[in-house]
Amino acid sequence: MKVVAFNGSHSKAGNTYHGIKIVIDELEREGIETEIIHVGNKSIRDRLS
Repeated sequence: MKVVAFNGSHSKAGNTYHGIKIVIDELEREGIETEIIHVGNKSIRDRLS
């Protein structure tokens, strides 16, 4: 299993990241593969806009 966490905050290493990191660290201790993807600095829109 792999868990992917998306950080949507504009601050790459702010409070949101640190909260995600606490959860990620626990998952990794249980042997679960993880990845954090920072999207707060990207413009994400659907194709209908």
